[in-house]
Amino acid sequence: MTTTRPPKLSMVGPLPPAWGGVAVHLLRLQEDLKSRFGLDVTVWNESKEPYPTPRHDVRRVVNYPSFCLALLFRRERFWHLHTVSRLLLSLLPFYRLLGKRFMLTCHGEFLNGRLQKRDWASRRLREGLASCEAIVCVGEHIREQLEENGLPAGKLVVIHSFLPPDPGRKPRLPGEVQAFLDQAPGPVLASNGSLRLLDGRDMYGIDQMVEMLPRLRVEGPAPRLLIYLYDAPNSPHERPERLLQLLERARELGVGDRILFHKSRNEEFWPVLEHSRVFLRATLSEGFGISVLEAFAAGVPVVANAAAPRQAGCMLYPDRDIDRFARCVESALEMGEEERAGLRRHPMLQVDTAAALVAQYRALGFISA
Repeated sequence: MTTTRPPKLSMVGPLPPAWGGVAVHLLRLQEDLKSRFGLDVTVWNESKEPYPTPRHDVRRVVNYPSFCLALLFRRERFWHLHTVSRLLLSLLPFYRLLGKRFMLTCHGEFLNGRLQKRDWASRRLREGLASCEAIVCVGEHIREQLEENGLPAGKLVVIHSFLPPDPGRKPRLPGEVQAFLDQAPGPVLASNGSLRLLDGRDMYGIDQMVEMLPRLRVEGPAPRLLIYLYDAPNSPHERPERLLQLLERARELGVGDRILFHKSRNEEFWPVLEHSRVFLRATLSEGFGISVLEAFAAGVPVVANAAAPRQAGCMLYPDRDIDRFARCVESALEMGEEERAGLRRHPMLQVDTAAALVAQYRALGFISA
């Protein structure tokens, strides 16, 4: 009696730590493809830190030059890429000659920014992207940008990147976070992100959140701000001096005791949302924003910076307009249970992202129909 082996698929991209949007998507996607669709999925993890638990289905990309060389000799044919490695992506036409086939998910605006440079490297990158059999864009704005930058429209498809977490695996909150939640009765405003820069500004708008907090005019206990920071220790984005500046500014504004910057390494963000009244998304750019959908799923309203494209349902404020930011947060805090229940029925939460990607694999012939 012979047994049928499950279809094999290889992926390349980051896994936690840290719990950024692409890493969260890739981790949940691997689990869904295995448990729900019976696929044999190996992830080549490009994160600088190894995955915390050794697994046979997670391999490490130590560096891209050696990985690109090893890829010449790998027997796997079907690859779903979640990387922005210009070296790997530029070499895709060559790998195609060796019989390998590729699909790419574009999670953000980095590749579009690189394509706009119009130099030799960007031409090579464009040729590499065009050799993918499909490019999944996590938002319509990314699809439009790629088409404007010369990618074939017929290869571009929009499938958002939200995959729900497994409620049966909800981890306990870190002790520092739980203590902050327990110490005072005021409503919690939650956010997550990094201290990295974008064009010389705080990319995640954390400075705007600090400035906004003392401007809130609400009855009852004063709101508090909880921010998960996912910067890797000793990375260029950790910027400890910037964190000290933000803490000092919070003390100057009289809200230092109402803010917690939690340095998170191997902890998911979504469990804290059930303890939060509002989720803040003050980022200056956006790929998709998985945490926004996690907030909607928890019935938590989202106040977001209008500097970047956002999902329908977010309450938007103009970039740097701190007073408008505060007024939006006040409105979100007043949202009733019926409106919060409506957030849980958001149209994007009804989309089965894993099934949509499997349908794409089948259409391309990566797996059998």
